[in-house]
Amino acid sequence: MTIFHYQHQDSTVSVKIDPDADGYQVTIGNKTYRVVQHNQAAHCIDFSVDGAYKQVRFSSDSASDERKMWFAGQQWQLAKVDPHRESRRANAQAESGALTASMPGQVQEIVVGIGSTVQKGDTLLVLEAMKMEMRVNAPIDGVVASIDCAIGDVVARGQALVVLT
Repeated sequence: MTIFHYQHQDSTVSVKIDPDADGYQVTIGNKTYRVVQHNQAAHCIDFSVDGAYKQVRFSSDSASDERKMWFAGQQWQLAKVDPHRESRRANAQAESGALTASMPGQVQEIVVGIGSTVQKGDTLLVLEAMKMEMRVNAPIDGVVASIDCAIGDVVARGQALVVLT
């Protein structure tokens, strides 16, 4: 059995893969699917899910563990995550008040200014990735000490955005 964790939009999705006689039992969230792989070529996999033929195309960046997938007429951007690392990072952010980008994106809106008093959960800024908005919220009560980005900036995963004191 292998378990992968991916960041998609604002949530982490767990994918459990159990090999069986001629395929896999794949569990995503609370749904389990019977998957049989037919062919795999460069950046394309043909497979059946519960007997229905499917095809997925993908690209990946092995340096950052990011994946783009095209499946069923939609594009998905996933980032492989270590749930333990994310938990440690979230705890460190909550203690220090330093916020970083959880995935690459473009800064669309900055809601606060330096010196603003914020409460835990307040929106500080909005990022856009793959035409999806992600709100960056205050992990603690505090005062905005610095804003390390500007509207229109393209930020990398892990890049500093805002520091609260």
